[in-house]
Amino acid sequence: MGTQVRRQLPDIVQDLVDNPSQYGFYQAIRILEQAWSRHGSLGGELDRWVKLIPAPEISFPAADFRRCEYGEDFKITLECNFMGLYGVDAAVPHYLTEVTARDDEQSDIFRNFLDIFSHRFYSLFYQVWKKYNPALFLESDDTGYRNCLSAIAGRAAESTGGEELAYAGVLGGRNSNADGLKGIIREFLDTSKVGIEQFVSRWVQLDAIPALGTRQYGGLKLGDNTVIGARVLDKGGKIRLHIGPLSMSRVLNLLPQKKKGTELGELIKRYLSPSLTYDVVFLVIPDKSWRLQLGVTQANLGWTTLLGKFDGEHYTITIPGPLYSRRVVKADLQAQQQSPAQDSDYVKIETEVAVA
Repeated sequence: MGTQVRRQLPDIVQDLVDNPSQYGFYQAIRILEQAWSRHGSLGGELDRWVKLIPAPEISFPAADFRRCEYGEDFKITLECNFMGLYGVDAAVPHYLTEVTARDDEQSDIFRNFLDIFSHRFYSLFYQVWKKYNPALFLESDDTGYRNCLSAIAGRAAESTGGEELAYAGVLGGRNSNADGLKGIIREFLDTSKVGIEQFVSRWVQLDAIPALGTRQYGGLKLGDNTVIGARVLDKGGKIRLHIGPLSMSRVLNLLPQKKKGTELGELIKRYLSPSLTYDVVFLVIPDKSWRLQLGVTQANLGWTTLLGKFDGEHYTITIPGPLYSRRVVKADLQAQQQSPAQDSDYVKIETEVAVA
C-alpha cells in the first residue's frame, strides 16, 4: 500500500499550524489568503482549504486559537476561542455548552452540525473587519473596491495603477487648484520642494481664419474679436511646475522616457483641466564626480548635459508637459529635440543662481 504524499506548506503557514496561539485571528486569515492567493479569499474558494470552528473546551482562553490542524485532505482547521455556536464564549444556554463539551458520539455529531454554521459565522466576521480596512482589498485579486476607487478618480472605464488610487479623493474633486496639485506631487515624489507658477504666458495658434465681410459673431471688430496675425498671447492657459533642487540621479528617473516620469505626467494630466498646459522645471544639483562620454544613453543634450562652462550651483531643466504623454514614442522625443523650437514645444537648459 503506497503512502500518501502531503503537500508541503509555506514556512509561515507551517508555523501557524505549529504555534497557533502566537497569531491573532485577523493576522492568521490574512496569512492564509496571501499564501494561497490562487484559491481566492475567505468566504469564497478558500473555504475549500480552510475551516473555522469553535474550540469545545470550557476554559479561559489565552489566545484567539486553541489549536490548528492540517488534515490528510490538505485542509487547515482552526479552532477559535471566541464567539461560535458552542464553546466558552458561545451565546447559548449553559446546558448546550456542556453537551458540546462532552467527548462522546452524540456530542461529536451535534458539533459537526453546528460547524456548518460556525464557519460561515467566522467568515462573515472577518469580511466585516476587512470591509473597513480598504487597503486589504488591494492585496487580493478582488477588483470590486479597486473599481470603486477608480470610478471616484474618474477612470472607471480604464485600468489604473496603484499610484492613481492613492489620490482618488483629490483627483475626483470638483475643483482643481494649485494646493491640490502641489499636494499630489509632494506625496508622489516624497519631497516638499515643489512650487507652482501660475499665469505663464504662451502663444496660441489661431486655426480659424474668418473671411472679410462675414457677419458671424456680430461682425469682425479689430481689437474686440479679431486680431492681426496667426497667433495670440494667452496668460491664463498655462502653469509651470518647479521641482527641486534634486540630485541628478533623481531627475533622471523623472524624465519622460522613465517609468516614474510617465507616472508623474499621468497624475498631472489627470488633475489638470484639458485646456490647461504645463511645463515641468527641475532644479538640478550637478554631480561634479559624474562624467559622461559620447554614445552613452543618458548623455542627452539639453537634459543631462550642456555646452559651455558651468559656474553656478544649480541649473534648470524645462520639459514641456506633452512630452510626458504615453503616446509620445521615443522617436518623437528624438525628433523634437533635434527640430527647431516653436513656442513652448522645447526643452531648454540654463544656469541659475542658487535658490535660498
